[in-house]
Amino acid sequence: RRLSRGVLAIASLTILVLAFTAFTSFGTALGLMTTRINIQPPYEGMLIKNLPPPWAESKEPYLPIDTEEVEWLRNQTGVKMVSSLVWNSPKATALCVLRGAQGQELLLNGILGIDPSPETDLTHMDRHVSGSLRDLETVQGGVIISQGAANQLGAQKGQILPFYLNTASGLQYYGNVTLVGVINDGGLSGLTDLDGKSLLPFRIDARGNYVTAGAAEVLILHWSQALQIQDTAISRIALQMEAQGNLEPFARSIVTQKDYNVWIAVG
Repeated sequence: RRLSRGVLAIASLTILVLAFTAFTSFGTALGLMTTRINIQPPYEGMLIKNLPPPWAESKEPYLPIDTEEVEWLRNQTGVKMVSSLVWNSPKATALCVLRGAQGQELLLNGILGIDPSPETDLTHMDRHVSGSLRDLETVQGGVIISQGAANQLGAQKGQILPFYLNTASGLQYYGNVTLVGVINDGGLSGLTDLDGKSLLPFRIDARGNYVTAGAAEVLILHWSQALQIQDTAISRIALQMEAQGNLEPFARSIVTQKDYNVWIAVG
């Protein structure tokens, strides 16, 4: 098995305890190791990521998770909810462009694909949305952008917007999208996952560093539609189980079978 993946986990293994919530991270080396810090996790359940070791030649902040893992997790006994996030591969230039009715252009540096129903229960992203997060499930081509982005574009809920991808040969028309909601910039930027990290994807800055994209730079859409866009992949999977007592043994089995980095929070 890949020892490097496990050694990384030694550095990132955590147990967060605050009030009645225990937060634990697992990884493999010569065994499973944990440490404790005081952080309040945003939800109870499990977080799965695929992180590269710190000495890897690639400096990318994460590695893709295969889409087949989503169905595998859903079929495991006791799992009641699975939620995937999809990110684009970080770029140094704009990833895509939205155009407004008057020709305004909004350059976007990040794709954030979500599963609206479970994400509402986990990270409560819906609290920051004007409109319905679940419209991403029912409206074909539905998207959400930040209030700041909507102001730049002069766009309102229900508006149909031309969507372009930035390719090596220039901008290419991808199709029309429908603005089903607008999300508060500060609320979106402040959303964190079970490991305390932002939900927003990365971009590459002028110095070649990986940095979190700003709220106004991100296009939110259904995770299945996000995967249809070039250079996108699952960046994390979150889940909840029927019985919280099963989280730790299930986390250990995922680490040993799959070599992923796993965090759990149990109330």
